[in-house]
Amino acid sequence: MKALTLSSYEFIPVCLPFKPSEFTISLPKSVQAILEKLNRQGYWAVVVGGAVRDHLLNAEPNDFDIISNCPKDKLTQILKISSNESIFVPGLFEFDTEDGHEIDLVCTQRSLIDELKTRDLSINTLIADRYGIVYDLLGKKEDLRNNYLVMMGDINDRLEEDPSRICRLVRICAHLGKGISAEYAQAMLQKAPLITRKLGFGAYVKSLETLFLRGEAKTNLKILLKLGLMPFLTPGAQSIKNDLTIFIKFLNRKSYHLDMTDKGTRKSHFKGYHIIALLLIPELLDQINDQRLLGDAIDNVLNAFCLTYEGAFSDQEKTQFNSIKQIMIDYYLEYVNYQARHKAHLRASQAKQKNIPTASSSQSVPLIKRKQNKPTLIQFQDYVKAAEYTSEQTNNKKNSSSRNRDKNLKRI
Repeated sequence: MKALTLSSYEFIPVCLPFKPSEFTISLPKSVQAILEKLNRQGYWAVVVGGAVRDHLLNAEPNDFDIISNCPKDKLTQILKISSNESIFVPGLFEFDTEDGHEIDLVCTQRSLIDELKTRDLSINTLIADRYGIVYDLLGKKEDLRNNYLVMMGDINDRLEEDPSRICRLVRICAHLGKGISAEYAQAMLQKAPLITRKLGFGAYVKSLETLFLRGEAKTNLKILLKLGLMPFLTPGAQSIKNDLTIFIKFLNRKSYHLDMTDKGTRKSHFKGYHIIALLLIPELLDQINDQRLLGDAIDNVLNAFCLTYEGAFSDQEKTQFNSIKQIMIDYYLEYVNYQARHKAHLRASQAKQKNIPTASSSQSVPLIKRKQNKPTLIQFQDYVKAAEYTSEQTNNKKNSSSRNRDKNLKRI
């Protein structure tokens, strides 16, 4: 196995004292450089989780997670970066490399094996060293071939421990084309209320960003609706009275537009607050239906959110949250215009159907009038029907890479 040649240093002392797997992956030079610098100072450092998993499954990694036993107070000095420790995850530093790769680096006091045991999914326990050599210390590589996602430990306990894993399961299901078993779907639905009851607000915002701002929002939305999770993304969604048929179409359209926006623009122009503002539109419509002015209705919705969100929510975060008022106005006006166009199109279609030519008309092939179904009221509660989910759409999209995936994994 030929190792990658690193030009910066002739010798780097730290190598992992474990037997490697038969796999290697290609790491960006900027990521290699981070691992080099930490190894040079005598600390182990490895890429873990999604980047390793995605390379092995021929998927495009969203970011690079690194874990190291480097003390967090020495990290910025060693790497010469300006990054502050996350206020939500102790020991986590988030920064971008010069070539645009997003890095999440965790400084841990655990042993490497103990740290891997805390990972959420079995396929996220694979690691790679600075040469891209892959290690499977927990023996989970066979799960790469599994059609369904497998959680480390009991699914209910892990979701109770960190409800953001519900969103991660949805996102990874869409990203990899894996399925979610009926057992997992039921557990996700049962624990879904914890998203706004237990998650700190910062973690909540980040979870929404990963669902809607990573290029797979439309597929994630489909899964959320299928598994009945939409009513739990905001505290007041379960009490919505309005028919949501048109809103769901609007949300699907917005998700598509977000997916079509290039990564750089999404990152610079959209944040989790935009997603919250979008998801609060149905509650705003309820308020406006009660004859309230738009400004007052938005204030009521934002105040209700602050009062009913049960996770850690600081005064500073509430102040920043309340600044989304203009975003909500923009989305509301966009929705009203979309609703008007949708209704106009529906009226035009109905009028056209009433004038369908009969078999005696001059057309050689008579049109057949479709059976008219009585419209039904759709609410978020109608989607609470947890069942086994297989991402057929995503599977079809990834079929073109299945041969390469099987080739990479043929020795598993």
